[in-house]
Amino acid sequence: MSISQIIYASKAIVDIDDEQLCAIQSTAVRNNSSQEITGLLLYGRRWFIQLLEGEFNTIDALLEKICKDDRHTDVEILYRGPGEKRLFPTWSMGVISLDHSEVELDIKAIWDQLDVAQAVKDGNPQPFYQLFEMFQRSVTQAPVTA
Repeated sequence: MSISQIIYASKAIVDIDDEQLCAIQSTAVRNNSSQEITGLLLYGRRWFIQLLEGEFNTIDALLEKICKDDRHTDVEILYRGPGEKRLFPTWSMGVISLDHSEVELDIKAIWDQLDVAQAVKDGNPQPFYQLFEMFQRSVTQAPVTA
């Protein structure tokens, strides 16, 4: 099976607390595992950035559902295309809250260093891969606890 990836960003309508993030994660794990969808959802300062990976039609259908979710707005597709490999092969959906995470990474500095804005324009997912891999190395499991 070839891997497709979608990376999007969106703005939460209201602040999302850990209990709500756990509920989002539980639903995603339940739904995604049977469809072989993996990925990571980052949340911080009312912004989401998510990487979804799996079979093209499956993740495309999931993205349609996500876009209709009234908990967020301004969904912007940052990358949509083939993936070299699954970055999160064992995570049906990892969730990390950056608002009070022990992951001490300066997202703005990393974003600028990797020149993610230019990558968006060029359709190049490599800087996104590097960003998500930093999180993968920094945590051993999806560290959301209610």
